[in-house]
Amino acid sequence: MNHQEPGTILVAHPSPELYGSDRVLIESVAGLAARGFRVVATLPKTGPLAPVLEAAGAQVDLMDVPVLRKSLLRPRAFARFVKDSAQALAQGYKLLGRHRPAAVVVNTATIPLWILTAKLRRIPVLLHVHESERNAPRVLRLALALPGTLCRKVVLNSDYSTESLTQVAPWLKGKSTVIYNGVPGPESAAAPRPALDGPVRVLFVGRLSERKGAHVALDALKLLQEQGLDIQLDLLGAVFEGYEWFEQKLREQAAALPDPSRVNFLGFDNPVWPHYAACDIAIVPSTVDEPFGNTAVEAVLAHRPVVVSRIGGLPEAVRGLDSAVLVDPDDAAALADGISSIIGNWEEFRRRSAADRQEAARRYDPQTYGSSFADQVQGIIPGSAPVPSAS
Repeated sequence: MNHQEPGTILVAHPSPELYGSDRVLIESVAGLAARGFRVVATLPKTGPLAPVLEAAGAQVDLMDVPVLRKSLLRPRAFARFVKDSAQALAQGYKLLGRHRPAAVVVNTATIPLWILTAKLRRIPVLLHVHESERNAPRVLRLALALPGTLCRKVVLNSDYSTESLTQVAPWLKGKSTVIYNGVPGPESAAAPRPALDGPVRVLFVGRLSERKGAHVALDALKLLQEQGLDIQLDLLGAVFEGYEWFEQKLREQAAALPDPSRVNFLGFDNPVWPHYAACDIAIVPSTVDEPFGNTAVEAVLAHRPVVVSRIGGLPEAVRGLDSAVLVDPDDAAALADGISSIIGNWEEFRRRSAADRQEAARRYDPQTYGSSFADQVQGIIPGSAPVPSAS
């Protein structure tokens, strides 16, 4: 493999948190480590993801790099991005020289600097795309897609995200492969309770953000309370740093409900499984495109019926799973109706959730995912047997 140390894969990631693409990274690292690779993962700073990656078999290095965001469309923000990129490029070049990886995995399209840095070092790159920004300005979509041109392989997590990418960069279709996320479930999942005595417990898991629809969940709760239903809503997640104002807005929205005591702000917690075990119904009320639907799959793996927005890759993630109810996005009345439909047919949804849990465990098996992902990484390393695309 020329000057490179065989057996080392560097994986670059922009977040130290434990949400959607962060959790997928854990399974990617586990798959590479199981294949015998030495894995080095770069994070911008320490956080809850770091020890989990180490437990999965990675060495964690800290290095912050600029991230592509919509704010870069403003001239001042773009100028700072260019300045920070120049500094990070030199640091990344040194880091690659120190580890001498056989390949680099860039675990999101939002940190293209790693692709350029690896290209300068003549190291093959696999880009793992977790984004699907169909509603973003075309210039931003192109900015996210163009770095894939410099990569040997592009892996995406759904047909929907592949279509989103190739709409603006059709030349990437030939090097693109779909691998559904590996989603681990709980070691054991308690069956839903036989009867809905007392409040019906509804669980939202995810970032407290407008795009994840926490405000829609509160609006739906208001409608259900006005109908006389006893519903408890647990919000499991936190806001991005700097978006504390949005959480305050949610708290004010909750305080204006007919019964504010039925809302619990739980913050971030890991693992999530005890919260699923304590709920009756899960909701994924996203308001904008999601490339996949990890939280929807997690709900099914936890043996719980789930109400899911009919948007982006979410319908694809729960396709054929009858315990998932699809509703129009950003529509509180539709979300409330979805919750009501499960309550009104509780025994049927209890039965469906048992069968769906087994199907989801088979379809999104982490070991199958890890092996498929390692195949794709191994396939870009010089001297390795090529791995055909599978979509």
